[in-house]
Amino acid sequence: MKTVINSFLVGALFFAFACNNPRQQEDSKDIAEETNEELIEDNEMEKSADLVVDLVSLNHDELELAELAAEKATSPEVKNVASELVKEHNKMIQDLTALAATKGISIPMEPSQEGMDKVNKLREEDAENFDEKIVSELESAHRETVDKLEKLADAEDPDLQTWASNNISKVQAHLDVLKETEDDVTKNDRARENSDNNNMGVEDEVSN
Repeated sequence: MKTVINSFLVGALFFAFACNNPRQQEDSKDIAEETNEELIEDNEMEKSADLVVDLVSLNHDELELAELAAEKATSPEVKNVASELVKEHNKMIQDLTALAATKGISIPMEPSQEGMDKVNKLREEDAENFDEKIVSELESAHRETVDKLEKLADAEDPDLQTWASNNISKVQAHLDVLKETEDDVTKNDRARENSDNNNMGVEDEVSN
């Protein structure tokens, strides 16, 4: 019961802070960090809370990227990987949200502004370059997530430590798949370029 009450108070304070904050456009991640700084007195727990905030924010960003990739990619391989990532990141957000609530940690409820800026820029990318660029962006985000998980695995709180340790291998597996996918997309793009160049050469010979 105490945990539920604490979680409710954290959520209520987070909402009040967000509503009354004069910087109305402030990033949800920044608000969560500031709320935790106000509420969490233990220095080590505050450091862990910052990592949790980072991880939730990254997962929201990765989810947005994966959803866009599943929607816009032309490569079936990229679409399949993206669809799987959507499922995995939805679950990770749910699990980490539940864990954060038991620890009284405030978390962002939406992607970061930086993450959405990247998504919106990629949304405008032409089809020819889209697959390679979004896979590269997903790879970079997952690399950062692995780094944050490894740091959280050293947390003093045993529950946070266990959760992070159990998820490192999962995210690393995502990263490995993304690396392979990026290599395949690059090879396919080069093959297509070579084919286009060869076709142009044939057309020039015919015209001459």
